[in-house]
Amino acid sequence: MLRQLAGTRRHVLKPMPCSYYSYRNYTTARRQVRHIGTLHPQLIQSNDFVDLSNTSYPKLRTGLSTDRIWGCSQAGGFPSGSRGFLYYRPSEFPLDPGEIRLRVTNDANPSSFTNGRDLLQPEGYPWCTKVPTLASQSIYVGIRGLLVRDGLVSEAAIRRCASIGRVNMRPSQLYTLEQPFHIDLSRTSTRISVINGDEKSFVDLHSLTVDQRSVFGEIAPYNGHIMARFEISTLPQHQSSPTLVLRILEFLTPVKCVIPAYDYHIQEPTVGAFYAFAGSLYTIRLARKSKKNKALRTLLPTSLAADIPPRL
Repeated sequence: MLRQLAGTRRHVLKPMPCSYYSYRNYTTARRQVRHIGTLHPQLIQSNDFVDLSNTSYPKLRTGLSTDRIWGCSQAGGFPSGSRGFLYYRPSEFPLDPGEIRLRVTNDANPSSFTNGRDLLQPEGYPWCTKVPTLASQSIYVGIRGLLVRDGLVSEAAIRRCASIGRVNMRPSQLYTLEQPFHIDLSRTSTRISVINGDEKSFVDLHSLTVDQRSVFGEIAPYNGHIMARFEISTLPQHQSSPTLVLRILEFLTPVKCVIPAYDYHIQEPTVGAFYAFAGSLYTIRLARKSKKNKALRTLLPTSLAADIPPRL
């Protein structure tokens, strides 16, 4: 009997720590699911505080289901210090349904939310999961329920976003022409998604960051991450046909030239300036026939779209 009791005693769980913070550390160490009751930043409570540090695919229990979320893309998961409140952030662009982010805070007090900061990806833009991804993936059924229940996203918007499907957490979706998007200057191509209603089209900007002269063997002369946006050119030479130019808005990381003694055939990016190379602006003439231009034309104001022949 004593031997049986001794064997049983080895499997008895240790007493659960009584304090809230000790309990958080205890559950995190044992890889238990995290609990959240809302994604509304004005309704969060201390028990919505989650620690996602050093996890790549953590579980979230919402009261409706147990969901999972993806960690930071190139960091191998959520980095140390990823503690705070998951919350819904609407977009400043009306057609964009928004995203959820992680507001990193010093403690579990909801009042710390205001002075917190959003968790950033290594590239410099915020970690997020966008509503089209939440709407179209079965692993997010609980998170979808919270968004609808708290009036953050309508059921109609969820259905529409489900048709769009999964989208990248990188800011690369254009619901309107003036929406900023991310560019990795070290890559030879930049892909953006044009969203028109419940349809999604991909646009690849192949020659944007690459010096194509044979002396360099098609190389990207700069490293760094920036945000930019398309604008309709108002220059005199573009008045006869709608033309897009590209304005640089922000450096997310430092921009460095990687070619010694480079002749700046592609001009060094400058915040506030238009993107240019060989002394000329980077332009997209929308009247030319291509899949890229066809997708971008859907973002034009009706008055400008009428200037382009319908056969294109």
